[in-house]
Amino acid sequence: MSGAERAYRGKTFIFGKNIKEMKQTELHRRNVAMLPQNVQTVFLKDSVRADLTDIYRVMGRTGQDAGQAVADIAERLGISALLDRHPYDLSGGEMQKSALAKILLTSPRLLLLDEPTKGIDAYAKENLGEILRGLRDDGITVVIVTHDVEFAASYSDRCGLFFDGELLSPSCPQKFFGGNDFYTTAACRMSRGIFDGTVTVGDVTALGREGKDEV
Repeated sequence: MSGAERAYRGKTFIFGKNIKEMKQTELHRRNVAMLPQNVQTVFLKDSVRADLTDIYRVMGRTGQDAGQAVADIAERLGISALLDRHPYDLSGGEMQKSALAKILLTSPRLLLLDEPTKGIDAYAKENLGEILRGLRDDGITVVIVTHDVEFAASYSDRCGLFFDGELLSPSCPQKFFGGNDFYTTAACRMSRGIFDGTVTVGDVTALGREGKDEV
């Protein structure tokens, strides 16, 4: 979907257009952006600010607006205090958000994330999840490839199992994880047969607070 690899079979359409017919500049300017699993590869400069400013100018925007654009995206993602630090000196969660800020400056309509929760702690995961929800609410389509079933169950609108080149059983998290005996969450396994449609810890505790914990 990002155009980084050639498809073995089939066709890939982005916003109704075959990506084979799109130039790389058309594909990646205000259309598709990808955050790779190894976010270190996103950074090229000696500071987060320099990296963000550079991508803004590469996208063909005027340099005089770069400072404000960088400040705005940094504030939104909570990385203002990190702007003058070297990207490689950041924690996993800080680096993830800084890399995300950089690719968001390309103004994508479709955002692709490869294992975005790898190597970050529970707090950083929750923070990332809320950021992604905000992007969704802004009309950005977010597609995630992940093995983190808990994160997918908590923050996805639709889930599916990618196997042998096909996306299997796409549906809402409650239906997808609730109907899966193996590829599901710990909360779903423990509450199965007791509560219906509970796939996250939050689902289970919410029912408990409502007084539905009697079996």
